[in-house]
Amino acid sequence: MVSVQAAALCYYRTVFWTSSISIAIFLYTLFRVLKGKKHSFLIVLIVMLIISNLCAILSNTFARVWIYSDFDKRRPFMYLQGTASGIRDVTFNLAHWIFAFKYWVIAIDMQYLLERK
Repeated sequence: MVSVQAAALCYYRTVFWTSSISIAIFLYTLFRVLKGKKHSFLIVLIVMLIISNLCAILSNTFARVWIYSDFDKRRPFMYLQGTASGIRDVTFNLAHWIFAFKYWVIAIDMQYLLERK
């Protein structure tokens, strides 16, 4: 049987490594976008996803410190963990909403062009 602490440690490591790999990929993509033509839309999306992944790492780090710290020292880490989680969720969701609306605008334009022939 696996202990709760071992499962939590596995979760922390998984979030750290998947977020780190994602950040590396996003940074590579960002540098490729910046090297070519200026696409502010892509730059905004990539930066928001990088912030989201950084906050995922911070959120789990603060939660882990909160769990293993003394009772008197827990309160600041609870607030930091909540703030990092909020920023993570807002940037991730906002990036997807921005992409979805951009995709929707393109779909409407394509429908207009196809009907007009």
